[in-house]
Amino acid sequence: MKKKKLSEFSIEELNNEKNQLKGILIGAGIVMLILYVILLYIIFVKEKATLIAIIPATLIAILPGAIRMKQINDELKSRSQ
Repeated sequence: MKKKKLSEFSIEELNNEKNQLKGILIGAGIVMLILYVILLYIIFVKEKATLIAIIPATLIAILPGAIRMKQINDELKSRSQ
């Protein structure tokens, strides 16, 4: 199935996709925050400082969603003008 370009979506479809993506990003952020707390606990209690490198590396997981959200917001902004 071929993906539609953002310019082919209606405003309602863009808003629905924006809301769905926002929910996914918030959920992923909460889960990652909980995992970071556990990871920091392990780092300080077990004294494994090398695990700190995992934190910035996992932030890359949210990057595609954030980029897509920016594209949707830009498309909605361009249509409202």
